[in-house]
Amino acid sequence: MRISTAYFYDHSTQQVVQAQKRITESQAQLSTGKKLINPSDEPDRALLVDRFRSSIERQEAVKTNLNTQDRRLSSQETAISSSVEVMLRFKELTVQASNDSLAPSDREAIAIEMVNLRAQLLDLANSRDDLGHYLFSGASATTEPFVESNGSVAYVGDQTSTRLTAAQKGHLSFTYSGSEVFGRVIRNDTSTQDQAQSVGFFDVVDDLITAVQGSQPDEIRRGLAETDQLFNTLNLSLVQLGADRNNITQETSIIESTVLNLRNTLSGIEDLDYAEAVSRMNREMLAMEAAMSSFSKSSQLSLFNYMR
Repeated sequence: MRISTAYFYDHSTQQVVQAQKRITESQAQLSTGKKLINPSDEPDRALLVDRFRSSIERQEAVKTNLNTQDRRLSSQETAISSSVEVMLRFKELTVQASNDSLAPSDREAIAIEMVNLRAQLLDLANSRDDLGHYLFSGASATTEPFVESNGSVAYVGDQTSTRLTAAQKGHLSFTYSGSEVFGRVIRNDTSTQDQAQSVGFFDVVDDLITAVQGSQPDEIRRGLAETDQLFNTLNLSLVQLGADRNNITQETSIIESTVLNLRNTLSGIEDLDYAEAVSRMNREMLAMEAAMSSFSKSSQLSLFNYMR
């Protein structure tokens, strides 16, 4: 079987070109650190890489939401903790004021501090987070939750507590409404023929201050019992906040572990083994040099050279 000169040249040239192409691909891989340079080279691998990257992005987005939520919950926790401390002092003053041996002037002095504590509570109830959003206005983060008008405080925020979906823990609280944290009490008032009334947080505080200022022992004792209920409501909110923050910590840990596993798997799919790639490129360069040398020598041969 005869091999034409044209075929010989074409075949030899193609071998050199292919060798150069493989070296170029290896150089590109070494420069990027990735096995896959062009998605069209290995569509299946490229599709798998995209899927892993999308999964990682989704997990990172959930983690970002959880971090945002935790910062807000941390601010709420701080505000409620401060409110608990203020209410504790408020209770102490109420106990003092309930002492029958006190003179009206003594109770008036106590009432002055209670008024100051009431102002602190209102400021805490209208606290904002690091973005300037109100902490206790429910879903209406831009609405001031507690508004004072004519000496009376009313809650005008949203009544709902929003929830943020988490993959492993169902639902976690994202915001607390002021009506939930700064709760109400049920009062049986003789002035309304013993019909039960729902009385707001600051109405209880204001009524108690008025009772202390006026040295009204029955109203002071009633206010002391109602203050205990308000104090317990604040404490329960604080416990719930702690539980939600613990859930966030656990969920974040799960996400970080998941992302780490995804990244390790992705690395195995797309990251280059430098030692293997360098060794392969050296072999390819030797192969190309051998092919070029062989082609050069063979191309110089002719019938006249053979006849010499």
